[in-house]
Amino acid sequence: MVRIGTHNGSFHCDEVLACVFLKMLPQYHDAEVVRTRDPEVLSQCDIVVDVGGVYDPEAKRFDHHQASFDLTMKQISEGKIVSDVQLSSAGLIYWHYRRQIFQSLLPTDPEGKPYSSRQMKDAFEYLYNHLIIEIDFVDNGGGQYAWQIQTHISSRVAMMRPSWDDPEPDMDKAFLSALE
Repeated sequence: MVRIGTHNGSFHCDEVLACVFLKMLPQYHDAEVVRTRDPEVLSQCDIVVDVGGVYDPEAKRFDHHQASFDLTMKQISEGKIVSDVQLSSAGLIYWHYRRQIFQSLLPTDPEGKPYSSRQMKDAFEYLYNHLIIEIDFVDNGGGQYAWQIQTHISSRVAMMRPSWDDPEPDMDKAFLSALE
């Protein structure tokens, strides 16, 4: 069984969306999402997002919580996409799996033809600039950048967590609901 690892406990929009993107891909479509901070369990996962203290795309480790991590879309795209907002796990997965994500979302145009590289690039940039950047921004605390939140998707995902006074909070069940 293929396994996607992420952290347990409270959750944010970035790791939910990172898991959603991965589950859109054929190799992770039926993957089990494992929520833990146990390094031994995470080492058994095929891919890990938002936990583990490692950013290493070759090893399929996509955490952005190291003190030294400051990667932005501008840096990772070598200046092709101008954004100085630090990437979250959603932004990292979006970048590294962009072609597969868009092939899943938009396999062909309305006439049944494959999209051109230019069309895919434009769609990628549009979705990043109108959704993913906001998730990166909110998850990383915004920092020095002024930003106008448009979608409030991070707040919507946060509302799916159990309330503070829930007598029997089930964060894993809430995470899976957010994933759906």
